[in-house]
This record gives sequence, structure tokens and C-alpha cells, in this order.
Amino acid sequence: MGGGRKTKDDIIDPYAGLIFYKKIGDMVNSGDVLVEIHARNHELADYAKDQLDNIIGIGDNKPSIPKLIKNRIS
Repeated sequence: MGGGRKTKDDIIDPYAGLIFYKKIGDMVNSGDVLVEIHARNHELADYAKDQLDNIIGIGDNKPSIPKLIKNRIS
């Protein structure tokens, strides 16, 4: 979508971004907004929606919450 970069020379699109309204393990109800997509155009927004549809799962059991810090470097 252009919100990140792979190299320092890549341009960041200030219109691109995601706002998550739910966290892993939160209770959700039908009609709840999980994430708000910001994109420069409809095609990029649709692409982001398709990607999110493939990675966000909703189920009956509360998932285990992953650790935020995986390793410390001293």
C-alpha cells in the first residue's frame, strides 16, 4: 500500500495505514469494526482488505497471546 519501505530510498505514502480497533483475543460481535484501512485509492484498499481477510481469524476459543518481545540483545 506504500506505508512502509524496503529500502531507505523508498517513498512512504502518507495516505496509507491501518487502525486496529481490536486486539488479539478481544471479544467481537457481528458488525464490530476490526480495522480501518487508509489508502490512496480503492484498488489499494481492496488489496489490503483481501490480505487482512486471509490473516484475521475469528473463532469460539480465545487464542494464546504471542509475546511482544521475543529476544533481548545485550
